[in-house]
Amino acid sequence: DGLLKATRRAAVACVAHTLKVSEATAEAHIRDREAQLMVQLSYRPALSRVVTSLDISLAEWAGFQSMVEVEEYLSADEEIIELFEKLRGSYELVLYTNMPAALTKRALLSLGLDRYFTFPICSDLLGAVKPDKIALQKLVSEGHLSTRSTLAIGDRLEIDLAPVISLGGYGFLIQGRNDLVALAARLIQENGGG
Repeated sequence: DGLLKATRRAAVACVAHTLKVSEATAEAHIRDREAQLMVQLSYRPALSRVVTSLDISLAEWAGFQSMVEVEEYLSADEEIIELFEKLRGSYELVLYTNMPAALTKRALLSLGLDRYFTFPICSDLLGAVKPDKIALQKLVSEGHLSTRSTLAIGDRLEIDLAPVISLGGYGFLIQGRNDLVALAARLIQENGGG
């Protein structure tokens, strides 16, 4: 929750700075745009989608996001690290995130997971925010992703899973750490114990 709140504060600061309005007005712009997008999309949009829909560039948003001190909110979990160690022997692990590359690197270092992802896909490097089917299709055509053998794992169906599923891949919805641990253990067991 702390990281989500810090990211929301960064969004308010970004909107206030870019649109040259007060933080209260920036928060109102974010709430209003989020409500509009919820009606249009039929789901709660990612904060990055909300911010960029206010005519703020990904680069500008990435700069403000990168100021978030993720290290205050994230720490290594030895059980998760052990599971990732076993998973990487049988699977290629790819991270697809709306966080900018610099912040993603810091987050992965804080979590002790920096060496497990072979191809981090970050919104600022991709030039698009999740969910973006066109961006995923580009990754497929460039050979970075094979959707037919891809299992997307995330906590938001429409944002994390639906784009991969719509391209012929698979999705697994998790609600937290315990779901991730159970899924990882199952994948390891199905692959001969890692």
